[in-house]
Order: sequence, then C-alpha cells, then structure tokens
Amino acid sequence: MSKGRDQLSAWARRLDATPAWLGLALGGLLGLALAWGAVGIGPWAAVLLVIGLAAMAVGLGARLRLAADGLPARRTPTAPPELPALPPLPTGTPPGPAEPPAVTRPTVVQARDPDPMIQLVPLAGGAFWMGSDKRRDPSAYDDELPRRQVRLRPFLIARTPVTRGLWRRVMAAAPRPWQRPVPAEWSAGDDALPATHLDWFAALAFCNALSVRSDLPPCYQGSGEDWTCDWQADGYRLPTEAEWEFACRGGTETRWFWGDEEGGAKAHAWYRANSGFRLHPVGEKGANPFGLHDMAGNCWEWCWDWYAQRYDADQTDDPRGPGEGRWRVVRGGSFDLEPWDLRSADRAWDEPWDRFEYLGFRCVRSGPRSLAP
Repeated sequence: MSKGRDQLSAWARRLDATPAWLGLALGGLLGLALAWGAVGIGPWAAVLLVIGLAAMAVGLGARLRLAADGLPARRTPTAPPELPALPPLPTGTPPGPAEPPAVTRPTVVQARDPDPMIQLVPLAGGAFWMGSDKRRDPSAYDDELPRRQVRLRPFLIARTPVTRGLWRRVMAAAPRPWQRPVPAEWSAGDDALPATHLDWFAALAFCNALSVRSDLPPCYQGSGEDWTCDWQADGYRLPTEAEWEFACRGGTETRWFWGDEEGGAKAHAWYRANSGFRLHPVGEKGANPFGLHDMAGNCWEWCWDWYAQRYDADQTDDPRGPGEGRWRVVRGGSFDLEPWDLRSADRAWDEPWDRFEYLGFRCVRSGPRSLAP
C-alpha cells in the first residue's frame, strides 16, 4: 500500500482474504482454550485464550473497517462495464534511443481540446529531470531514485481529476460509497468531487468509454487482469508516471511545484492540515504553472505503470515503467497526508483491484508522434 496512508483499510482487506481453514483453526484454538480454562488445566489455557480472543477482535475490527469504507467483505473482481465491440488494435512501438537535449523549461500549447466533456491542457513535451537528488534532499524516499533526465512526446492532460459528475455522464453505474449523504454546504451535490473508490481497471474502462463517446479510437484492449495499451491510438488513457510528474512539475525543479518550502501547500492543496480528512471539489485550490489543479493532495491518481522500487536508469525516452509487477503507481498524495508526501517526485503504489476513498485518476491523450526537442 502507499506510504503514510490509512494502512488499517489495507490490512482489513488482506485479513478478510485469509483462507477459511485459518479462521477455523483460530476458532478451534479459542474453543480449546475455553474448554481447558473450564477444567482449570495449567497456564497454557490463559495463553491460548488471549490468542483466540485477539484473533476474533482483529477479525471483527477488519469487518467494521471494511463496512466503514463501503467496501465488500471480500475483494471480488468486478468486470468493467460493457463497451461496444471493437476491432483488434495494433501494438504501439516504443521510441528509438536518442540523446536527450539540455533541460529547458517546457511550454504549454495554447490550443484547446474540442471535446466539451473534459477540458484538456496540451503540453509540448520535452526533457525534464524526473525523481529526487539525495544530495539535495537526503530525506527523499529511495524509490524516487535515480534522478535522471527524461524526454517525452507532446500530450494533452485533463485540467482536473475525473469528477463524479463526469463519471455519471459516461458510465452506467457508480460506486456504492458515493450514495452517502454529502455535507450540507455542498448545495450542488457531489458532482464536483473526484471520482474515487475506483480501481485501476475501472479507470481503464472509463477511458475507453469516454473515447467511444468522443468518436476516438480506444487505447485499451484486454479482459480480466490482462490489459494492453495501444500507444498510437488517439483516445483517452491514464498518464504514464513520467507524463504525470512532468505535468505536475510544470517546468519547475523544486520539491513542490510552488517552490522548495512546504508553506505553499495551504494555497495549492487539500491535505491533512486543511481538508478535515475528506475529499473536496476539484479546482478549488491554486493551479500549478501549467494551469492544472489538484496535482498535489485531495486524491491519489492512478498511472499506467507497474511500480518498481527504483527507476530503470536506462529508460529515458517516453518511459512506461516495468513490463510486469504486482502494484500500479499512484501519484499526487491525498487529503490525509502531510506536505512532504505531496512533493512532485513522491510516488506510491496500490494493487490494481484496490478501491479506496483516496484513489482517483485523470485522463490524458497522446499528442504528435515524434519526441519533442
């Protein structure tokens, strides 16, 4: 699970997925302890009784936590919503090797995407420094290393995370936790809240569905847990981790896109000190230099990449992460974190089937095919 977040939810999910035989064994152990205690057989009775009661308490706590999160008692994979039948899509080819140029401040293309359903900001791509430098930030996490120069093609990225209102316009069903009452001050309802409680597969399904609605070729093909991306398609997709960090930094090389001091968090992010430990409507905090909102705080955002404990230093041209893994990368931090975990280089991870209140996403589209200078 992701660093510094609500680990109890994750432990509850894993505990609930334990084999049935283990629960029976613990129950039998408790029964044996009670029987021994009834006839007064030695100190082992007390030890077994404590172990059995502790197991029951942990199990009950897990179920209560799952109920509080609005999650099913068992993690049951749910098939993505049905989409129109699509022909097989060709597999994209990665860019050839090239020497990245000197880092220059990226520019924002002033054109606007024609689709009225989602506002995209076109970015010109280019070279930037990805990750952290331990010499400058000794407290940076090891998985932010090595810092290296990365070059990206142009792409377009959504100005905000996908909202609940947009999800409802595109998809047939919404997650059950959204049915909870919203605070009275939100007179417009929850349509402006980030679309969360969505796993990585649901994010892919949304991207494909939005592509179909927009008469664009979908990027994703697959079923179950096996999905591929056609990088040549013009439809909507999740950002790669490199695209996300490029967009978040907005041309800066500081710890946060607002500078090297955490004091700017109040004006630019919903986090532990000002969020009330809940989500907030998107776009209420200050934008980064590219005009993007909620790149720090409010909710973590799914990326395409598998998570690795260190970057591959050889992946410098349009990197897309490892070829396989267990966790998918999430970026940006959430409403319950300290400013340090909202830094532009900070990374975290979740299993692709995880669905939590702090997990959302935003969409991107590919730009011109050639790598930007």
